[in-house]
Parts: sequence; C-alpha cells; structure tokens
Amino acid sequence: MDNQVMIINAFITSFEAFAAEQDCIHHEVLNVYRSKQDKQELHEVIGRLYYHQFDLDFVYSLKTCLLGPKSVLSVRIWLSKNEMALPCTLYDLLSLLEKDNFKCYIYPYIPNADLMNECFKTIAEDVKCFIPGIADIAASKDLVEQVYGSIKADIAAVWNSKLFEPQDSIAPEVAEAILNYNIELYNDWLMLRYATGGYLAFLNGKYKKAIKSFSRYKKRLAYEERLLAFLKSLKEGECYDAVPHGLNTLREGLKAQINAGELPAILLTWLFTTPVLLVPYLALYYTCLYIFSGKFLYNTGFELYNALFVFLPAFLTAICWSYFMRKKVYALLFRKSAKRKQEYDSILNSGSEDRFMRGFTRFIVSLCLIFTVLLANTNISFKHNGIVDRSSFFSLRGRYYPYSKVNSLWCIEGRYNGFGEWLDAPSYVIVFENEKKLDLYQYIEYSDMERHILPILTQKGFEVQKAESIDGVEKK
Repeated sequence: MDNQVMIINAFITSFEAFAAEQDCIHHEVLNVYRSKQDKQELHEVIGRLYYHQFDLDFVYSLKTCLLGPKSVLSVRIWLSKNEMALPCTLYDLLSLLEKDNFKCYIYPYIPNADLMNECFKTIAEDVKCFIPGIADIAASKDLVEQVYGSIKADIAAVWNSKLFEPQDSIAPEVAEAILNYNIELYNDWLMLRYATGGYLAFLNGKYKKAIKSFSRYKKRLAYEERLLAFLKSLKEGECYDAVPHGLNTLREGLKAQINAGELPAILLTWLFTTPVLLVPYLALYYTCLYIFSGKFLYNTGFELYNALFVFLPAFLTAICWSYFMRKKVYALLFRKSAKRKQEYDSILNSGSEDRFMRGFTRFIVSLCLIFTVLLANTNISFKHNGIVDRSSFFSLRGRYYPYSKVNSLWCIEGRYNGFGEWLDAPSYVIVFENEKKLDLYQYIEYSDMERHILPILTQKGFEVQKAESIDGVEKK
C-alpha cells in the first residue's frame, strides 16, 4: 500500500477512535480536493466533530502553499456560524484556555503511519482537556468577538490590511469568493510561518536564535508576541518541552528535505543512464544524417566527435529519467535508511510533483529530439557535383556550391586565438567565387581532412596553396 495512503488511514483510524469517546452531536470524515470540479488531487482529510456551540476539526493536509510544509497534522475550531470562512487554531485560543501553554499543536512532515498515530495522540490528549473551555468560549458572544477580532487583527497586520473592508464596488457573492480565497492563502501562509524562522528555532530549543528571529519580524501575530515575551522570561539554561521527545517532526522533516539522499541518487542515475541513453540518440542522429545527406562522397557529420554533441540531449533526458528511478536507487545506495528516505519521498513528492515531472519530461525529450534532428542536419557534405554547406545549426537546406564555383583550396599553418596567441593548428580553407572562405578547422580534425576531403578536391583538379593564416588566403 502507498505510504501516503497508510498515513491517511492512520489519521482516520485515530480520529474515529477519538470521536467514539466524545460526547459530540455527530462526526464525519471529509475529503477536500484542490479542484472541486475534477477531484484529481486530494488536498486535505478532515475529521470533524459537531458540538452544540462549535465545530472541531482534526486536519491532515497533504500539502500547503508552494514552499510550505507537507503532510501536516493540525486542529481548527469554528466558533461562529457567521465566520464560516475563518477558522481558529489552538494558538488563537490558548490565551483564554491555558495562558502559559506554549506546546506545539502543528506537526508537519509526518513521514509514516506510526508517527501519525503518535502525533495525533499527543494533540488529542490536550484537545480532550480543552473541549469544555472551547465550549465556554463559544457560548460567550463577547469572547467569540474577542477571538475573531484578534484573528482579523493578525491578518490585517501580517497579510492584508484591507481584506475585511467592505467591497461595495463588486457583487456580494464575488466579494465573498475573493475573501474566502484570500483566507485560504493566509491559512497556507500561516502553516509556513509555523515551519520557519522563530518558531522553528523555538521547537529546536534554540531560544536566543528564536528571540532574535521574532524580534526581527516587522509585524508579529498575537501568539508570537506572547511567545516572544515567554522566551525572554526564561532563565539561562531553562528549557521548555514544546514537543515530546522524538516528535519534532518539523526538524526531522526539514533535515530530510536537505539530506534525503535524492541529490546523490539523482547524480548516480545521471552517471549510469547518460551512456545508456547516448546509444538511441546516436542511432537517431545517424539515421537522420543518412536521410538528409542523400548520395555523398564524404560528410563531416559522420565523424564520431561531431556526433557526440548528442551527449547534451542524452544528459538532459537522464536528468528527467533519474526522478522516476530515484526510489530504486535509494534501495541500492542506502540500504539501511532506504525505507525512511522513501517515506519522506512519498510525502515530499506527491501527485502534483509527479504530474509536473511527467509533463516536464515530455517537454525536455521533445526539445532533445528536435535538437538531435537539427544536429544531424548540421554538417558539410562533399557530393559528386559540389559541396553542401549546412554548417549553421538552423540552416535546414544549407547552401549548395558546385565545384565550378570553388575558386581555390588553401592549407594554412595555424591561427591566433582570442588572446592573440599563435596556435599551431593547421587546416584546409576552401574559397568560393563569392569570396566566402570556409575554414574546415571548426568541423573536422586535420588528419580527417587529409584522409577524406583532400583526395576528393584534388581529384576534382584543385591544387593546394599554402598560407600562414586565414588572413593570407586570397582569391585566385
């Protein structure tokens, strides 16, 4: 069974067990998809408990925003039917429920079903104790307004100061849709906020770094203000157990993102698959070369060193291929930690990443095939009646020069490089009647020029003239 499915099943089983012990009106499990129309990608699984004054959600989010954490367990509370788009978190209520409580109630990067069970149990134990207090808050109109006022002040301070202002210029249903969308974005951003910066340092026990990080924020959430004051109140060497031992999933998940072994696995796959892919690309190159060249005496494209430019498309294809082979490489390279790496891989690279990589791979392979076909048509062909110059990469038809248009044939001793240094790099230069000079140095080795090209041209009656460099080559 897929690891992600096992995590979801563990979440549902834990929720059902918790709900069976509660005196709630009703409970249910809801699936939330990114696209409500096609239901292709599961976004969240929600375990919802309905009480008289409020609703309580245990939420398993497969992913949040683009750079945000994945595989996240959290809790949402709905205190008012009038605020259906605006849920509370436990952090929003702790100042009223348990002022000195700064425990972690968001567990991101849960890699397997066992850890899901542990994290759920940890949160559920506290939630069970909070339920009477949440009911008291929900029963008080003043407290509900206080909570939502604080949440809206947070959103205005750190997200959008004008989000809750009246939108008289647009239709009410449009304004509501825009509001709901922005609140969804804010909630995703909030997950990222609790997975970085000061809160990350706090969970890792680096309190001085957390204080420094929180102090650097231009705008802080109300909970962050309280947490910053609490951290400053801690004595030197004093610790606070925000998460139970072994359940700092944020720290382990971020480590896994950096050190999950994906990069060395991909590099090794590149190393082994590039030579393998080179074979079909070479086959395609030479097949196209035969088709495009027609009858010829010699073609520079048939030299292997010219054909090896197909290494680039082979390498690019190998990069894409390595993504789909990474799990097998984990098993080969990291036998002791392969299971852990595969577990983290399953939550970090989910359905949307796979779909993106499949589309990206098709795009890259298409470009590579086009490049290979164009490369096969980039050469100089010596035929029975003349020379076809396709030396330019996008010169699909090239330019045909009958031998009657060849003015002279020269052998030059060398050339100057870009730094003005002399290079003993001899080559043959063909001069045409239009005074175009075709220096074969860029297209073929000197020994191959003498072996293949010189006999063709001398047989056509051309005599080799000597010059020191291409500047000494003149029209005859």
